[in-house]
Amino acid sequence: MSTKPKIFENALLVSLEVKLFGATKTSSQLTRQLIEQNDIKQGRARASVDIIPKEYERGIRKPVTDARRTIKQYTVPWLDSSTDSNQSKTGRQWYLCMSKHLPLLDTDVTKFRMRWDDQTRSLFSNWSAVLKDASVDLGNAYDPSNYPPLEQLKEAYHWDFQLKGLYEITDSHDARLKASEELIERCVEGARREQSRRIANAIGSMARQVKDFAEDVAGRMDYNPDPKDGRKGNTLPKAPTWKELSRLTDTLEDMNEMFEDDALSDTVTKMRDFEDRVRKIGSANDVRHVLKENQEERENFKESIDEIGKSVLPALNRFDDLMSS
Repeated sequence: MSTKPKIFENALLVSLEVKLFGATKTSSQLTRQLIEQNDIKQGRARASVDIIPKEYERGIRKPVTDARRTIKQYTVPWLDSSTDSNQSKTGRQWYLCMSKHLPLLDTDVTKFRMRWDDQTRSLFSNWSAVLKDASVDLGNAYDPSNYPPLEQLKEAYHWDFQLKGLYEITDSHDARLKASEELIERCVEGARREQSRRIANAIGSMARQVKDFAEDVAGRMDYNPDPKDGRKGNTLPKAPTWKELSRLTDTLEDMNEMFEDDALSDTVTKMRDFEDRVRKIGSANDVRHVLKENQEERENFKESIDEIGKSVLPALNRFDDLMSS
């Protein structure tokens, strides 16, 4: 595997963190009633109430979900967020994005951010009505302490999309390093190794996606519908599968422009050939019809997709070896 400067010249890191106000709260009043009415042992059940009405909560969360899905379409994982002993998140999750994809990614994320802003503003402008409705709808379960003043509520919502350059760890000759030569060498070597692990993580993540996809599609070729109910055993791929094939192939090819990995190159070639083969048959419905009627074609498809899964294994094995070393 070659980790040439291409990755540092042609990629950067992106991260999205969104903070939201807790939409539900445990109600001690309802919990007591639940335990008493159902003869439940104390501490084995809890009841909660919706603080933020569902229509607002769904509207606020959807742009976040859409933005995260879009980020994953353009990128591969680079650094996972970590948690402390209390399972609280202590770091951001970063994704590796090729620079050429950044304009489209930024445009899409900005679009979702604007939708999110619209939804949060709607909640803020109607907060007094939410409070009024809650006091009526929740009856004895209404707890004013669950409803902060408007300005405090606004502070609970935060959208933070960040971009960060990717810098190569070079050598220990840096004027900012003021320590013994041995310690500096250890620090630089540790940084190099950590960055190598992250590069391997990016390759391994992409290789695993391809492997999982290949196994799924190969399994779908075992077409054995129930004679009495055609919906059972009707596993042949539909349009989303071929769209995912195209997305994975594009992303893997982009990755390989930076890493120039022999296994990835072989896999990209096999995936492009397979994609062309699918495209020549026609639409997704045409492909499905051919596979449904022709067992030999299903077997050929399965053999081709199995070869794709096998070809990416060396890259995945290198990732596993590095992670375990």
